[in-house]
Amino acid sequence: MMKKSIVIVFAAGVLLLPGCSKPSSSNLTDWGVVELSAKTPKHLSLDGKDCTLTATPLADGKLSVFIETQIGADGKNTPGVRPDTPSRLTLHTIFPADVEIVSSIGHKLVRFTLKLNKT
Repeated sequence: MMKKSIVIVFAAGVLLLPGCSKPSSSNLTDWGVVELSAKTPKHLSLDGKDCTLTATPLADGKLSVFIETQIGADGKNTPGVRPDTPSRLTLHTIFPADVEIVSSIGHKLVRFTLKLNKT
């Protein structure tokens, strides 16, 4: 009886996951394949604002990426700052190359695949 209950709960959980795992398209920006040259800024658009990615290849094949963009303060995540005050967001992260990624940049989800030019 216990095994049957566990199987039912597991099956129900699996059925619910696909609906929860997909980001809403209104909050998702799809950059597609982003071709980068080592240490050369790449300018992309994020919510109508300039977003700059600068990648440095690492020995393990991954990319060290600096992301810079302008965001508007929303008053919730930036206490003491008036809403819509322009702020600069700088992120440093490591991403695998040639793999589709969904990552949060500020308040926006972005889907992309980073491809490093070998030139």
